[in-house]
Amino acid sequence: MGTAALQLTGNPRVTISGPGAVHFQVITQPANATVAAGANTTFTVRFAPTASGVRSALVSIANNDADENPSTFTIQGNGTGNLPDRILRNGFDPSL
Repeated sequence: MGTAALQLTGNPRVTISGPGAVHFQVITQPANATVAAGANTTFTVRFAPTASGVRSALVSIANNDADENPSTFTIQGNGTGNLPDRILRNGFDPSL
C-alpha cells in the first residue's frame, strides 16, 4: 500500500480485454479518478455469456503507479444451463 493518492488515468477507468471480453461488461466505473492513500473504490462487472462454458478476460486499470501500471487481474465466469435469450447480438440487455 502506498502513501500517495492513486490517479486512475484511463478513459474509461476500467477496461476488459482478451478472448472472452465479449462476455463481460463494466456496468459501473469507479466514481472518482483519485483514490486517496489507504482508501478504496469500487466498480461493477457483469458476466453475460452467450454460450455455456468457462470464459475469462483481463481487467485493466490504468493509473499513475510507476511500477504497477496498468493494474491487471483475470476474471472468470462459467456460463451454464438456460442462458437468457435477451442478450443482444452487439451489446447487452441492461435488464439481465
